[in-house]
Amino acid sequence: MTILIAAPLEAEKKHLAQHLGLSRQITMGRVPILTDAEQRILLVAAGHGKAQFGVVSQHLLDWIGDIKLFVCAGAAGSLSGEVSTGDVVVATTTIEHDFRRRFRPADAPHFDGDAKSISVLERRKASGAFSFSVHFGLIASGDEDVVEEERALELRSVTGAVAAAWEGAGGARASRFSGIPFLEVRGITDQASADSASQFEVNLRDAMAHVSSVLGHLGDVTESF
Repeated sequence: MTILIAAPLEAEKKHLAQHLGLSRQITMGRVPILTDAEQRILLVAAGHGKAQFGVVSQHLLDWIGDIKLFVCAGAAGSLSGEVSTGDVVVATTTIEHDFRRRFRPADAPHFDGDAKSISVLERRKASGAFSFSVHFGLIASGDEDVVEEERALELRSVTGAVAAAWEGAGGARASRFSGIPFLEVRGITDQASADSASQFEVNLRDAMAHVSSVLGHLGDVTESF
């Protein structure tokens, strides 16, 4: 086994499977999985929200036991004017923005992305491998639909994140607990505004195609473990 890719939603999984050419169906533990003939890539829908995503992720990491890299891959909303619909954001750090400690205030939990993976993708970007924009920066993770410009600006100001999504911190926690390298990769479907829901539906296919293209370059990482 090499790479486990977990998309939060079935719709995201469907598009990723199509673009990655994954059609073989198997079951591991309690979870249906799509894979290739050699089972070098495993793709699963791990559920919506940090808790559900984290539970399914931990179940699979325990069950499989031979994962070289765990990737949370899905859609996200942009928090930056420099990040447009159809772009891909590779998280250098996933920050859990809705984990708020008020008795003893402290910085929000944060989880660094796998340095080897990020280095490979940065080199691919520099070589012109992508026909779309790929950004490297913080992704804000929290169980919240960001659908107002004011909230998007606030989240950007507080966290420094360039994109917002739900589940990354759940997967990052499972990876840290299991000692498995983790990476979050998100395709931008909307601008975290009032029309985000409709834009998600319109832009999901193209965003996931771009995410799939980025994920296709991660094989070189797992060969070095």
